[in-house]
Amino acid sequence: MAKSTPAQRFARIFELFLNGAMPGERDAAERKVNAWLKQHGKTRADIKAILAQAAADDAAQAPPPPPSDPRAAQPHPYKNPQFTPAGLVRGITGKYLTMTPHVHVIYSSSSPRTSIANSILLHAWHLPASGRTAARAKRSRSPKP
Repeated sequence: MAKSTPAQRFARIFELFLNGAMPGERDAAERKVNAWLKQHGKTRADIKAILAQAAADDAAQAPPPPPSDPRAAQPHPYKNPQFTPAGLVRGITGKYLTMTPHVHVIYSSSSPRTSIANSILLHAWHLPASGRTAARAKRSRSPKP
């Protein structure tokens, strides 16, 4: 930490004078404030300027802010309209499968839809209010003959 300036030292003493926890602590701080003012040829009217100088010294001694992350300035790659689910499927399948352009568009468009539909069905299968689970529950409650 950098060395404190006289104004910063005065600000710390003045803080104790204003917000001292005990009366003895406040009295001692008041004596130190008066001694500091006398030593530096200042009066109580100059306290406001001294505290402003202390705040300026604190700001000057503050460490510089960390450099910004260079990745924050770049746009997110998936916000680009070039990246769509069908476009990604078409890019991947185009490397491994051979088909006419029309079939490729149909296949690429149906794959994400099928995947999403399957995941919805899979989640619905495990929900307690889904039809299959409710039917099983009703069947298991029926009395045995």
